[in-house]
Amino acid sequence: LRATANSKTADRSFNIITANVIPTMYDILNANSLTGTGRNLAILVDPYDTNSYSGSGTSVTNLRGNTLATATTTLNNLTFGGSGAGAYWEATSGSGGRYMHFGNGMSGLVDNTSDAWAYCGWWRFPWEVDDTSNSNIGWIINDGDWSPNNQVGFRFGQSNGFRVHSGNTSNLCNFGLPSATYTDKWIFLCFWHRVSGGRFAAQAFATDTNLTLHASDSTSSSTSGQNSSYNMVIGARPDNTNETIPQGTRLGSQVFFGGGGDSFITTSEGVSDAQTKFEAIFDATKGRYV
Repeated sequence: LRATANSKTADRSFNIITANVIPTMYDILNANSLTGTGRNLAILVDPYDTNSYSGSGTSVTNLRGNTLATATTTLNNLTFGGSGAGAYWEATSGSGGRYMHFGNGMSGLVDNTSDAWAYCGWWRFPWEVDDTSNSNIGWIINDGDWSPNNQVGFRFGQSNGFRVHSGNTSNLCNFGLPSATYTDKWIFLCFWHRVSGGRFAAQAFATDTNLTLHASDSTSSSTSGQNSSYNMVIGARPDNTNETIPQGTRLGSQVFFGGGGDSFITTSEGVSDAQTKFEAIFDATKGRYV
């Protein structure tokens, strides 16, 4: 650099050293304007983010932007593994299920037509989830019983299915999975739904370029219904936590939006905006899991 004052100059040389810093999930959501309270961010846990998890113990900080879910959660038979950006939680042996829960404060999730919800997260399953003869279930995120009298449910792999329900509407999504090698491969799962009409569902491996779409429309709706007697759970069936993800399943960062018409995307935005945001999150995080 050269500094000049009148006829005098002074030169100085600098070396600039850069580091390959991989962003946390909070950084990525923040860059996409998804951390404000208006977006109804309810759950954000990230094994790589030391503000969420220290790397030891069972206490996890939920970096959510509102009060729909508890600020802390406890890991049940989930242990820390990996290092750095590739950190994860792994389901281990133990009684009572393998999961994390966020309390039962989600009673306002899908109780009117303006409400919407969205989920995205990284998983690594130890079995071929597209095998219809396998009875294992990827319990992604669920609140209440898997029945029409429920608020939200998403499970992956049982009978080769990508299955989602919302409120009193069961099987809002129920699609067969693409044939692929799923065992021990990191996969990104995402879903968005507006109760009055609209859904987007997709998946992608960490090595993929783009999301594989299951559903994208502005018409699919669901009817309200509540069952608030069970916790919001990632990794197990809330009303029977012994129904749980198989041992060896790994969980990466997990994000859930719920409890408002502006969850994830505002009411003035369309389903294509949900896809754009999911694609941005996928692109920014897949390097952690390749």
